[in-house]
Amino acid sequence: MFDTSGLNALLDDPDSNALVDGIKTGYRVRLCGSSVDEVFATSDPARRNALLDLCCKLLAAGDCTWPFYWIVERQVASFARGREFDWKNLNVKSAGYQELISRRETITEELVERQKVALFEAKKQLATLLDSERPAIEVFFAGGAKRPQDFHQFLGMAQDSFWNFARAEYRYNRGGGQAPDDEALRRFVKACPPFQAMVLASMMFLYGRCVREENVPGSHRADRLDVLMAIYLPYCDVFVTNDPKQGTCLREIASEADIDALVLAYERFRTSLVAL
Repeated sequence: MFDTSGLNALLDDPDSNALVDGIKTGYRVRLCGSSVDEVFATSDPARRNALLDLCCKLLAAGDCTWPFYWIVERQVASFARGREFDWKNLNVKSAGYQELISRRETITEELVERQKVALFEAKKQLATLLDSERPAIEVFFAGGAKRPQDFHQFLGMAQDSFWNFARAEYRYNRGGGQAPDDEALRRFVKACPPFQAMVLASMMFLYGRCVREENVPGSHRADRLDVLMAIYLPYCDVFVTNDPKQGTCLREIASEADIDALVLAYERFRTSLVAL
């Protein structure tokens, strides 16, 4: 599975055609609907079409999923029906997205602009909200509270926040409906890795922008959509990114959720592919 940054790196690679042939031979490819949304929002028509052409080549050896929010909403709805729940029963393949990729007549410049603005506004609103919380949190730590040294330690210290996020995400994806009781919510989080990954993504936003000390090596301040790609991790074996911040965040979320997906930097993936 490729993040948008991974698709761009593959397109720009001097050996792109040979690498795509190797990928189609060695892997079953799965494109993320949310990454494809970013491709649709590419301003330069030539670049956008080149990325969509690349997606078409990759689809010859795979499929495309729905956007992350579609997946989470339907997982919540399935659990809420009260029947025996298995997150794997949801078919996340999107014939509609595959059709848009291969037949792009409906992708107008007006649609591209709306998509670009929507993605930018969502990113900006989250960053503004989190940055506004940082000063109060810094006062809290300045008062003597111990700052967590890593994401794992933060989760252990912030369990109330984790379950508040879980409850809020459940209600939001039920259209503002009633959240389940605590025992049922815990069962759902445990039974649904995509939903657990979404809650952990919310916690990663809080940790990376508000809690983690700023002047230390590395960064967990990946952008909104980059972190929310964690929801796709249960649906792939290998996730390829060319964004170091995203890679850091997704590896830690995968570890905390006990998801087996391997998150690889593009260059490492390329090296492993050439060695096949």
